[in-house]
Amino acid sequence: MNSLAAAVLSSALALSLSACSEDPFVGTWVLNEAQTTKEPRAALEGSVFTIERSWWSDKYTGTGEGLQDDGTYFHAEFAYVLDGKEHTIDRLPDEREVVQSLERVDARTYKGTVKVAGKHVQTTLVAISADGNSMTHTMTYEDPRAKSLVAVYDKSSSPQDVRSSSCNTIAKLEARVIRGRDSLARLPFRRPEAEVEIKETIERAEAERAAAVAQAASQGVFCSESELLPAAPPNAR
Repeated sequence: MNSLAAAVLSSALALSLSACSEDPFVGTWVLNEAQTTKEPRAALEGSVFTIERSWWSDKYTGTGEGLQDDGTYFHAEFAYVLDGKEHTIDRLPDEREVVQSLERVDARTYKGTVKVAGKHVQTTLVAISADGNSMTHTMTYEDPRAKSLVAVYDKSSSPQDVRSSSCNTIAKLEARVIRGRDSLARLPFRRPEAEVEIKETIERAEAERAAAVAQAASQGVFCSESELLPAAPPNAR
């Protein structure tokens, strides 16, 4: 490669990386519980997710975590492109296909639509505030019985934001483990079926806790014992 070509390539790469670093969607986002719809929940409890963007395309990737309605831990890796095209994202047990399309509205907004078996069922508008510090997901549904949901996320400006949310999630998972062990200790004799069920519940909770701890560690978060104890029931400590 000659010097001129190398200079052009370096300049293009620098501009691309700069564009990615200035992308308002890129970063770590923590759920703002106070501003988020709770009945029904518009987002996983204690949600934290991180978004990155490929410097050579409009493709975004990331990871997310939080607690589902039943208190179980959920962690996922995701990828999406704001190309306006339909992409299959799931297939229901009855074989109906779920497709999603995402398109950029402007530099701070994109719109997503979801179809099931070709029928439009949901529209989501994702917008970044003018100061770049909050992201609002507004979800509307074609079913007139379903109300609109809003989830608001704050952009993490310090590791402490992520630490607080992650340790709270782990604390709640720890409390599930403790409650399970307490239930097992209180179980009357000669209840083998109940014992098996409780032990399986404890094992699942322990596995979810381990996954949450590993995810936190990958972000440099290591919770102290004092941060985990408050969520545990007093009679189980």
